[in-house]
Parts: sequence; C-alpha cells; structure tokens
Amino acid sequence: MTTYRRHHPAALAAALGLLAAALPAPAARAQAQVQAPEAPQPPPPAASGEVPDAIASVPADYRLDIGDTVNITVSRHGDVGGTWLIPVDGMLRLNRLKAPVYAPGKTCAELGRELASGWSHQFRLKPGQVTVSVATQRMRHIYVRGNAIKSGNYNLQPNWRLSELVTYAGMPSVPVDRVTVLVTNGRRPKSPIRVDLDAALNVPGSPENLALLEGDTVTVDTARTLRLLIAGQGPKGQHEVYRTYGLRRALTVLQYSVAGADGSLREARIIRKRDPEDVNSPEEVIPVDLVRLMQHQSEEIPLRDQDLLYIPPSERYVYIFGEANGSRKQMMPEDRKTYLVDVIAAGGGTTGQAKIGQIGILREVNGKTEKITVDFGKYLQTQEARYNPEILPKDIVYVPKASRVSTGYIWEGMGLFNMLKSFFRL
Repeated sequence: MTTYRRHHPAALAAALGLLAAALPAPAARAQAQVQAPEAPQPPPPAASGEVPDAIASVPADYRLDIGDTVNITVSRHGDVGGTWLIPVDGMLRLNRLKAPVYAPGKTCAELGRELASGWSHQFRLKPGQVTVSVATQRMRHIYVRGNAIKSGNYNLQPNWRLSELVTYAGMPSVPVDRVTVLVTNGRRPKSPIRVDLDAALNVPGSPENLALLEGDTVTVDTARTLRLLIAGQGPKGQHEVYRTYGLRRALTVLQYSVAGADGSLREARIIRKRDPEDVNSPEEVIPVDLVRLMQHQSEEIPLRDQDLLYIPPSERYVYIFGEANGSRKQMMPEDRKTYLVDVIAAGGGTTGQAKIGQIGILREVNGKTEKITVDFGKYLQTQEARYNPEILPKDIVYVPKASRVSTGYIWEGMGLFNMLKSFFRL
C-alpha cells in the first residue's frame, strides 16, 4: 500500500521561492517586465541589456541624438537599467519612469539627471546614482562634394578637422592651392565658410583648418582665374592667377621677391573698381606694405578680378664714384639697413689705386651738403662698426685715388717700358 505525504502550504511556498531565486537575473528581470502591466514596455535593448565591453569615447559636451545607443546604470536598482537605442521619436520608455524622457539634444549628464527625476516617485536617488554613457555612436554624417575631389558621405569622428577629412577621403585631383573650398551647414552661425585648403593642410595651427560639425557639406571645386595688372615697378603687365590666390601667393608664383626688387615696396597700393565690369565705377585704393606682406606667411590680401597693383619708383638709391670697380647707381633694399661695406661690395670692390683710408660720403642734411670721411681700411683690420657707417638714401660715396704710385703701377710701367724698348731696339 502506497502512502502519500501531505505538504503544508507554507513549505510549498518556500520551495517555490528557492526555485525563483535560482533563476538567472536577466530572465527574472524579463519576467518582472511581463508581469508589470502598469508600466509601458521599453524599446528592445540594443544588445543583451548588459553593460557592453567597450564604451564609445565621446567628449563631455557630446549631444545625444536618434541612433545613439546609451548605457543606463542605476546604482542599487539594476532592474531599471540597461543598454538602449534611442528610437526614431527620441523617447526613452524605461521601467518605473513617471513619463517617457526625450533624449536628443542632451548630454549624458543631462539625461542622467532627467532620468533620476523621472524615477523620484519610485526611489530615493542621490546625485550621481544614475549614470549614462554612450555605448555606440550614431552615424554622424558629413558630406564631401565637388568636381576636384571624390564625393562621398562620411561618418564624423571625434575631434575631426578639415585636414583629417581630406586625408581620409583623399586629396583633391589638382594642387590644393588651385581649389576653392566651401563649408555649408545650417547649424553654423555663418554659412557658407570659404576655406584656404593649402593653409589648412600645411600651416600648423591655422584657423583655416576648420573643426567639422555634424551635417557639414564640404564642397571642393577647381578654382577659376582672375586678372591681376601690375604697373610701375616689378613684373609689369597683365597676369592670370587662380581666384584662390591672395596677393602674396600671386607674387610668389610670379617669382617676385623683396630681395633685389625695384620700387618703393612699402608704398605700393592696390587700385580696384568697385564694379570691375563698369569702367565708370568708383575706385578704391588699398595701401600695401609689400615688405611686410612678403615676409609674413600668415598675412594675405584677397584679390578681385582686374585689380591693379601699383609699385611706385623707389628713391632709396646711392651713388658710388671714384676708384670702385664699376661706379654706378645702386638701389637699396627696403627690408634691411645698408652700410658702407654693402655699397663697396655691390660696386665690385675697389681698384688697386683706391685710398680706402679716406673714403668720402656726401650727404644732404637740411638742404646743406655734409662730407663724412671714413677710414675703411681700419674697418677691414678691426671690424669696428664706427668705420662702417650706415648709408642713407641718396648718399654719394666717393673712393679717392691714392696720391702715391702703387707698386702695381710701377711694375705695369716697367712692363710697358720694356715692351717699347724691345720694339724700338733701344
């Protein structure tokens, strides 16, 4: 005869409790969600609901948007956390929230505070008890367009600037100084933005290397040309240069430099018509210091079609006469001072008959001519600066002839005498 033991109800309840405790935590969590009809169903987790092995590295001011996946952790209340994809409507519907929370446009810290407020009717949460991090980033589109580069859509990476985009997407099909670059985006205060791509790529720390924003459209096109006219001194005539060129780059391409250049470089000017197509349009005059412009890579002057660059003749010259190998008028450089040794060297040095101990400098001061005598021989011996004075514009340098007959002159005379003697059989 089989005997059946009757189980007490309390013992049966305890056994069921032990069985429930043995279930895995994720399964228990899912079961709790099904048994809570009063709470709206959350969107499906992006992964398994667990914290991902790798968290996306984003700056603290990163703004969440549709497509981002966030990891939400509530300390001591693990049943309401998880990893969630921000859906198309942007609303996060999590367990026990008083109301759905809109995520786009918020930082992780801001979203964490708003979620904590939404759970305040359920838990007593302390500041920092709710943390939000980005598990995976959305596709943050930037667009590359134009006839001088391979077009495409790209995912904006953290801290990307224009140089990183061009390096990743591929360099333009023509040299970078021959393209125009425009960056357009409705989110930018000023749009479009014209960018000097050559400076962005080759000048460290250049402001032209623009920090990119989500939604930027970068258009890279082949530049057209404009006409630059040069009159006065320098490379005179009409020149065609790319519209991307400023004055400094245009003159560099024309192989014009300050060293040895003619003209009053510090008093140059650009003359332009307000309307290049109207001959009667008023003129604008822009003063230009070519010495400063050509020596500072960070400076540039934009050009317009049919600009006229006028470089007036220079009055910075000096004359050298006497026992110099090539008496002449010399133009003085505008980017540095000129000294006596520079004038003599540019004149080809002195002759063997030169009396370098008494070189004279004639200078006009307040309408009167003054004479300065310099012992240049002592400068060659001692290198003392007082024997190598600065030469000013319009000075006249005179190298006198020695009164005594030099040894070389005697030998030349004896050679001539011997030649005549042999010719006449004396």
